[in-house]
Amino acid sequence: ERLVRLFLRVLGTEDQPHRACPHDVVEAMLHIAQSTQNYDFLTVQDISFGLSNLPTKRLLPELPPTATKLLKTLLNADDPMGRSEIIDTADISASSYDRYINELAAWDSIEPREVKGRRRWEAHLEPWWTPQSDRDEPFCDPDPDTGILYAEFPRDVASAVMCHLMTHYDLPNLKTAYIEGIRPGDDIKSLFDDHDRLRRWWSFLWGAFADSDELKTGPDDAAGSDSTVVCLGHSPESVTRYSAI
Repeated sequence: ERLVRLFLRVLGTEDQPHRACPHDVVEAMLHIAQSTQNYDFLTVQDISFGLSNLPTKRLLPELPPTATKLLKTLLNADDPMGRSEIIDTADISASSYDRYINELAAWDSIEPREVKGRRRWEAHLEPWWTPQSDRDEPFCDPDPDTGILYAEFPRDVASAVMCHLMTHYDLPNLKTAYIEGIRPGDDIKSLFDDHDRLRRWWSFLWGAFADSDELKTGPDDAAGSDSTVVCLGHSPESVTRYSAI
């Protein structure tokens, strides 16, 4: 299930967070198989490597391509990278870097690390705060004022993300929503729908916290699909059309 959730978080879409294209899954696995490494078993890092080799438009497909290029660059890096190196390697403009670096950081898909007194970034497709992670603290050095430091419920993550975004971007409507707060029982999906900077990350949050049964059927408001689907680890004949992935 941890593997399924990882694929759904980074390949799902806002309207179908419980679906991931089987072709993308297979292509990611082929990249792993064709690498020079030897695998006794697959780790999250191995899957992240495979996913990082997908075309830009197919990894976190709701994000602007430039943001995904930035993320892919860090996923493929052997060591944490600084601003200039990221811009050169990803072949993006400085303005694009500034536009998206803190959006990616808000979700801990990338995290800052101090190296010889300078800020560097590294990427994690499975952030520390996901319930599936075996970590109980961030990988690197989050901002104590805006980082995700507590993540028992989806609203905890969403609130910290909103704080981070409004700190680094001019988003008055999001700031108002943050000040009003997210209370138990509030419709988080509706909140995300109201703000583009949140909406495009819905599958990333949903895939981490959805109940196991929801992984098969999707949320109540998920868009329907007539496409044939398959389930990891099972033959197509043994699953219903509502199975995950």
